[in-house]
Amino acid sequence: RRAAVEAVARVAREGDARAIGALVPCLADACEAVRKSAVKLLGQLVQRNDTDTITALVDHMDRANPSAREAAAALLPRIIDAGDVHVLEALAARLEHSDEGARRSAVHVLGEVLKPPARGGLRAITAVAR
Repeated sequence: RRAAVEAVARVAREGDARAIGALVPCLADACEAVRKSAVKLLGQLVQRNDTDTITALVDHMDRANPSAREAAAALLPRIIDAGDVHVLEALAARLEHSDEGARRSAVHVLGEVLKPPARGGLRAITAVAR
């Protein structure tokens, strides 16, 4: 599986939706090396504010597998805009998740995205708090 991820790395280009779609499920792989390779490659391929990928990654934060949550949480801060209220609301909703790991992952991502000097962060926090 790791070799397949690395093969995608050799041919994929930034923004390649098919490659990104094939890599997102690898974040839940049982093998840590596969997950790490997928996070690294997604970090190179995913364009900032790629709504489909962000939605898939936020959904991964609901998984029972802590490694899948951690992989998604590692990538999300690199592609989310601090002013994207819809994404911040989706993350804020996970603060009340029944699973403590999901809540911790949401706190981590929100903390990374909104830490100063995130532009628009204060406006986004205010909007989410309403």
